[in-house]
Amino acid sequence: MDSNPERLTLRLELALLISKARTQDSIHQQALNKDTPPDRSSSLYWQDVLDKLEDLALMDHAESFTPDQSSYIEDAVILNSYWTLRGWHREG
Repeated sequence: MDSNPERLTLRLELALLISKARTQDSIHQQALNKDTPPDRSSSLYWQDVLDKLEDLALMDHAESFTPDQSSYIEDAVILNSYWTLRGWHREG
């Protein structure tokens, strides 16, 4: 169980941002009639996701909290980014 109530807030905000980013990607695909979504680095929503993910990684690192990977973050790219950010905070 999460010991810090702010973690739940960050997780909910992150989920909302991911949903917005995916929706925007879908709209972009439909508008341009493309099969592939746009590059995530070109989306402001995905930048917001990374910013919130960094906040979460920093909190988890500071509290030595290790999430249950199976239920924490579903998107493989986002999960890899999370662990990369955790590694940077560990080294820094």
